[in-house]
Amino acid sequence: LSAINSMLYITSRMMLSLSRGGYAPKKFGELSKKGVPIYALGISCIGIFLAAVVSQIMPQDSHFVSLMGMSMFGPLFTWTTIMVNHLFFRKKWEAMGGRKLPVRVPFYPYTSWFGILLMLTVVIYSCVTVFKMTLFMGSCWFIFISVVYCVCNRKPRNTEGEHDNN
Repeated sequence: LSAINSMLYITSRMMLSLSRGGYAPKKFGELSKKGVPIYALGISCIGIFLAAVVSQIMPQDSHFVSLMGMSMFGPLFTWTTIMVNHLFFRKKWEAMGGRKLPVRVPFYPYTSWFGILLMLTVVIYSCVTVFKMTLFMGSCWFIFISVVYCVCNRKPRNTEGEHDNN
């Protein structure tokens, strides 16, 4: 119970901060008269409820693997994206004649390609081990948060042919 209470506090405050930073719906940034982020706390409770449902639906030995799958997918995706972006950034930066960068990755572009290859190796390894759930859970989570992001950040289309410079 203590751990759940801590997680509720942490997740509700994180949701509050994300909301106030513009990264989550504004409703989650509202406080009650007593200073409690009720909506953020509510969404956190829904998360705990869903975790309880999943723990009842899935076999006992797959809980840990499922959680590891979701938590491993994020860093794999993030680091692969960073390395791919580094390759494109450096190529474009040099083509544009940009100033000399103060910090340069040694052995560019080989280190970025090597890192991408390592991430790909982890993904392939995940496909043939108990951690194949990494790809499934991570992919489902990524699709879910992408859809939520797109829905929450949808901007009205400019139908009058004017260009929006924002």
